[in-house]
Amino acid sequence: MNFNNDNDDEGVGFDISDDDIYVPVAQRRAALLSNSSSVQRAAVSPAPPIAQPDAAAKPQTSKTLLEEAQNVITEKAVQVCSPLHKESHKSEAERREEEDADIVMAHTKQQRKLLPAGELAHGIAYSETIKTTWRPPQYIRQRSMEENVEIWRRNHILVEGNDPPPPAEVFEDMKLPKAILTYLYNKGINAPTPIQMQGLPTAFSGRDMIGIAFTGSGKTLSFSLPLLMFALEEESKLSFEKGEGPVGMIVCPSRELARQTHDGLLQMSQALHEDGCPLIRSLLCIGGISMAEQNEVMQKGYHIIVATPGRLMDMLERGKVLLSSCKQVNI
Repeated sequence: MNFNNDNDDEGVGFDISDDDIYVPVAQRRAALLSNSSSVQRAAVSPAPPIAQPDAAAKPQTSKTLLEEAQNVITEKAVQVCSPLHKESHKSEAERREEEDADIVMAHTKQQRKLLPAGELAHGIAYSETIKTTWRPPQYIRQRSMEENVEIWRRNHILVEGNDPPPPAEVFEDMKLPKAILTYLYNKGINAPTPIQMQGLPTAFSGRDMIGIAFTGSGKTLSFSLPLLMFALEEESKLSFEKGEGPVGMIVCPSRELARQTHDGLLQMSQALHEDGCPLIRSLLCIGGISMAEQNEVMQKGYHIIVATPGRLMDMLERGKVLLSSCKQVNI
């Protein structure tokens, strides 16, 4: 029995006689597909095409397959063990350098978490602190580090950071106005608490600070009083007019805390004003209060804004509050 394909353009032909060995249909179909797609496989991959098994080819034994698998496993094991082998040949100095680099990288990532997304996107980095005119008394600046450490130990103050400002154990050493000292004494605040001993000089120096203290330890005064002093200095240089401000912002997690902080600022500002200082205006930006009251303060120009996050975002989106002149943020 003869099967002839007279179409030479196809390039495929069969001549099979009755006396030939019978070849299953599946193997003949595989051979046909192999011949017709050999050119396409060669164009796609530079590797030589895989030969299709025919009836005369010997099947791979299980021993051959096992040897190939063992070779692949051996190659993978060598690739995995190579870094460990290189690591074991590193000197002690090289290991220490890599550990130091990892520590610096981790510290850099931690610092970047504290930066706003806009500054990170534009690659903005600050190398200097806020410029302030405040300086502690000379005898405090001349104290040795051992003396400062003793004050920290005696008052249970834990300080971390580069070149921290020296603590001040009395309010007089912080060069506060007489009106503020009188206000504090009338409130029964005769001496600073530990968070105020270190927090107030740090904020007055223009340094960034994260303060952690117990409830009722005077944290609010630690960030509101420096902001009030900065605002007073700005107002003394050039008074704020309509639509200007704020110079600083305090963001509180609750309306109760925001109102309490705002009331404290109003009382200290009024004490300064009665002593002949310019009036420092603060804006309370929380839900549940009249917008007319807020507009009245904004019309005069304000120095400090005390807000909760929700109302603050609403005021920013509507363009009621601009932070272009804001220099200090307390959260």
